[in-house]
Amino acid sequence: MNKYLVSIIVPCYNRQGKIEATILSLLNQKLKNFEIIIVDDGSTDETFLNLSKFKKFNNISIFKIKNSERGAARNFGATKAKGLYLNFFDSDDLAKENHIEIAANKIQQLSKPEVFHLSYEHLINEKKIKKFIKEGKLNSNIFKRNILSCNGVFIRSDIFFEEKFCENRDLSGSEDWDLWLRLANKFNFYGFSQI
Repeated sequence: MNKYLVSIIVPCYNRQGKIEATILSLLNQKLKNFEIIIVDDGSTDETFLNLSKFKKFNNISIFKIKNSERGAARNFGATKAKGLYLNFFDSDDLAKENHIEIAANKIQQLSKPEVFHLSYEHLINEKKIKKFIKEGKLNSNIFKRNILSCNGVFIRSDIFFEEKFCENRDLSGSEDWDLWLRLANKFNFYGFSQI
């Protein structure tokens, strides 16, 4: 049985100056039925030491592994997850306060789908934000190019463990698209306009 609705997995490497903002944005969620799993992927700076301030939160787990690249760090975090769904953030991503709330609504609306995606924004510069709205069945678009943001994808945990992220370092930077392609080959991959 799952303890949380969502497990958010955040791999990081030498991100002592960035990851705190990511964690604080996740802790600011309106809906609290989630956990955060931080995987320090062999940082050589003070990242792991700086993360110790978050150990006081019951829904945060922090691990350090030998440097293995993002795919392996994400897969490791998934093995520690207690959520019905897995969601993956990069260590410089920021969550809006409705992130988990919207996901919970979609999970209920679609009766626990295998996978789905929420739209996202990208900060171009201090004054410009670009919105990426991905709506409807996304399978054919996923086959053309990587149109998804990792932090917008929610994967049911039982489905994730059938596929996982590729751990080949030669595919680093494309491990997410590789997973989306494999998932889109098996399941309907729906996108929603909410950010």
